[in-house]
Amino acid sequence: MPEVRGGFLKASYVASGNLSQYRFVNFSGVDVYLPATSGTAVLGVTQNHPNDNEQAALVTLGHTRITLGGSLAAGAVVMTGLNGFATLAQSGQFVGGYLVSAADSGLVAEMVFTPWRSFGGAP
Repeated sequence: MPEVRGGFLKASYVASGNLSQYRFVNFSGVDVYLPATSGTAVLGVTQNHPNDNEQAALVTLGHTRITLGGSLAAGAVVMTGLNGFATLAQSGQFVGGYLVSAADSGLVAEMVFTPWRSFGGAP
């Protein structure tokens, strides 16, 4: 498990469905849920594994762990993939941040969550 360095901002929301730890989540009101599509804007990254209607602890800015949807190198710019996995960012999509450590698909890496919108060219 990669070490998490640096500061972060945290928040708590209500889980809509059973959520997995270290995944990107979207929100509606006070509820958070796993994204159904890739490249959408996300609120944060889950820090726990809440069941439906339990409190979901999120990192909403800064250093966190994230589960990868493909093998990625340190420095890769990532976006949300299906079910909240981090995937390589594509032009014109919402970016979640960048990786501090490398990991293989399905494993956890360290990232800096700094969401922004990529408008064209390389993210």
